[in-house]
Amino acid sequence: MSWLESMGALAQVLQRHSDEWICFFQYETPALVRHSSAVPEALPERTRVRCYFALRPAIEVRSSTSQEFFSDARVSDGRAGAFLIPYFAPEEVATSHSAPFLFFRCDDFLDFRGELEADVPALQWGGETLPQILKEWIDSEGKATVDSDPLVPSVQKEAPQCIEPSQRASVLSWKESQTEESIRSMLLALKELMRKGECYLANASTRMVGPSACDAHIRMCDFVNEWLRAPSRFGVYVHTQATEASNPSHTVSGGNLPAPETAIVCFSPERFISRTGTCVRTEPVKGTSLLDAHRADYGANALWMSQKEMCEQTLVTDLLRNDLNTVCVPGSVTVDSPFEVRAAGDLLQMQSVIQGQLENPLISNAEILQRTLPAGSVTGTPKQAVCQYLSELESTPRGYYTGVFALAAGASQFDSALLIRGFFSYGSVWNAGMGAGITTLSDVSAEVSEFSLKWQSFSQRWVRLLNGRAAQATGHAVDAHALVPLEKWRSLLVPAAAVLAGSEQISINRLQPAKCAAPVLFLDHFDSFAQNLVAALRERGCPVEQKLSSQGSTDDEDFLNRVEQGAYSALVLSPGPGRPDDYPLSQKVLSLWPEERPVLGVCLGHQLLLTASGCTLELVAGNPVHGRSEKVEPLFPPMWLKDNSSSDDSVFYNSWAVSATELMKSAAQWQVTGVNGGWVASCEHTLRPWVGVQFHPESFASLAGKRLIDAFVDLWRSRTLA
Repeated sequence: MSWLESMGALAQVLQRHSDEWICFFQYETPALVRHSSAVPEALPERTRVRCYFALRPAIEVRSSTSQEFFSDARVSDGRAGAFLIPYFAPEEVATSHSAPFLFFRCDDFLDFRGELEADVPALQWGGETLPQILKEWIDSEGKATVDSDPLVPSVQKEAPQCIEPSQRASVLSWKESQTEESIRSMLLALKELMRKGECYLANASTRMVGPSACDAHIRMCDFVNEWLRAPSRFGVYVHTQATEASNPSHTVSGGNLPAPETAIVCFSPERFISRTGTCVRTEPVKGTSLLDAHRADYGANALWMSQKEMCEQTLVTDLLRNDLNTVCVPGSVTVDSPFEVRAAGDLLQMQSVIQGQLENPLISNAEILQRTLPAGSVTGTPKQAVCQYLSELESTPRGYYTGVFALAAGASQFDSALLIRGFFSYGSVWNAGMGAGITTLSDVSAEVSEFSLKWQSFSQRWVRLLNGRAAQATGHAVDAHALVPLEKWRSLLVPAAAVLAGSEQISINRLQPAKCAAPVLFLDHFDSFAQNLVAALRERGCPVEQKLSSQGSTDDEDFLNRVEQGAYSALVLSPGPGRPDDYPLSQKVLSLWPEERPVLGVCLGHQLLLTASGCTLELVAGNPVHGRSEKVEPLFPPMWLKDNSSSDDSVFYNSWAVSATELMKSAAQWQVTGVNGGWVASCEHTLRPWVGVQFHPESFASLAGKRLIDAFVDLWRSRTLA
């Protein structure tokens, strides 16, 4: 019998000592099926499990804004503890928060880790209370069962095991925060924005409002038993009671403030970011279907054959690569296992495994979170634009829903889960959220119906949690007699410090920029793929200076003077939302750019080059597909990027384009080198070393992209040396 089954009985004992807990559970299974494009490696053969209990966590920092929270020294000094971060939009977007940013100090904890098939797990611990409780429980020779008297005097009155009939209506009642019609209007508005190229992927959500937090209380032991009944990849439980302003253990920057009761009960299927030393990893999930145990592929091909699911996973993978590239060594961010399929109960989920090495080994856990949040798989791309649209269209603030819980073990180790598929309360009522990834291929009616179906399925957990009968629902109640042999447990009590002192630090080789007279100017159009392109250039030795091309602004005279005086050796015009006319600063830079210096325009940047030469943009189609992977058909041989080949697939994210006929008619100085369905996919100026591509060469799925970037860097290097 697995050691995991004893966790339910242990939770019963721990519950009797306090009602304030943080629990973090993980259930890591091997991928069922890996895509043919995955990096060959041995698949893990065993399931790994983690069960973490922290008694009476102290709220060390409580802030109302992300800027205040992440700049607090007590958060960023690298100590062990837990982050509870609500959803928040990027700093450039006005936001309102319905829940605070919290950092907990977890002094008294038990941390079990091991393979599911192992006799006993490894155990780290801190403090004195929990190890003593565990020792007393072990010494009792397993005589305490779920329903027996506590081993030590109880410090609280236990919640009732069943819902009283008089309370049933109030504690089970939930209502929608939006009508079906308002949800439909939100999704249609997002699809229209995508059709016009303002965004490519949006993760829309709606909330359910539940009973009062005073009337409905979920105990830690009931959460544990429900998670054991059907383990999700991550389980998060947080419960802290209301505190007075004078309580010194619950503080906030600037002084002590009262803290209302906080409760989270979450069964998340998705990791956000994990860190071990200088290695970081993220695993965005997009794409769900039914698991078919009778098929050799378990149904994975149904996901891989779906254009919507593959485009959505491509979008979010490029977005998360971009976010990791803000903290990683250029060139170190890799997609080792794209489109892999995992089991989640009776469902299949598609994810990609993305890894990188931190550029600054001493960067704090808090700064990594600050620079990569909000999570791309619960927002969309371009992230800044999508967050602004969602704040206008979603009727209710998200609070902790789609936020992040992270557990840190010292300065260079943490793991985190997205707070989805959970119940949340902060001092008043319970709420829950449902979300959906919306692309141009989404069926609005089907998505609206799916919101209701998701809630019907998930709300069954609420009933089981309140009844306190999750363990019995399996048909075999877990009690202390399910323990593995007790003599094996007695050897586990090893302090956490003995293990954490050996945290692995990975050495990295820093890249040195090539010596040249001037850096490459990178004009960033607020795209969520820009850092992938910057990293690709830096990886190849290009010194890059980034400049945000604010919409509607051309008043940076000092910057424009440097451009006119030749301060930069090459120009890269990034992708981005909208149309060229939205970026007058970029148009101004292009008008001042020396003709003999190289230019690379990508997607929107490509359109900036052609519209400046007199071409007119057209909508690609009534319902363009973003994230599609297609071949580029060569038309004329390239003049400047001679080593580039476009024979492989390239990824497109555009709604607007220039037709090959239009370019030949309106811009005779440009030559089409590649087309895609009659639209210009790549082109070059006949007299200047200026190149434009409508596709995204920096995408992990653009197989020809690396050769194109190599060819442009060779062009830049040769012109710089000349």
